[in-house]
Amino acid sequence: MPPSQKPTSRAVRPPQLLALLLAFLLVAGIGGILSAGMLLPAVATAGAVSTASTELFQDLPTELEIADPSQQSVILDAEGNTMATFFAENRILVAYDEISPHMRDAVIAVEDHRFYDHNGVDLEGIMRAMVSNIGGDDIQGASTLTQQY
Repeated sequence: MPPSQKPTSRAVRPPQLLALLLAFLLVAGIGGILSAGMLLPAVATAGAVSTASTELFQDLPTELEIADPSQQSVILDAEGNTMATFFAENRILVAYDEISPHMRDAVIAVEDHRFYDHNGVDLEGIMRAMVSNIGGDDIQGASTLTQQY
């Protein structure tokens, strides 16, 4: 360091410290207001989308309600004998425990043979269907019984 230059003191006096602190607070406050002003449209949009999606999902349970399946109608005579049977689909409702376990297992085996192995989401089936569909082969699905339900 040449002898003509003396080190200068960088001491900050209390009035200067107060002025610097006030300037910092002013700049930080203005920056915060500007940032909030720029983010306000995004927050308002997110709120509107959230409200719209909530209203959409509130309507779903009535739209997804499962109608009772049609059953046969039987016309009886005065003595209780069957005269005629009408039906669009010849169904007779039975309780779950009235269905043979062999029939339940057969339905699961046909629809989703790895039903007890994948915990509801069959990643192997999804990848197989994706590769097949992208490759141009027959279009395949990958939904499990759980996903279909």
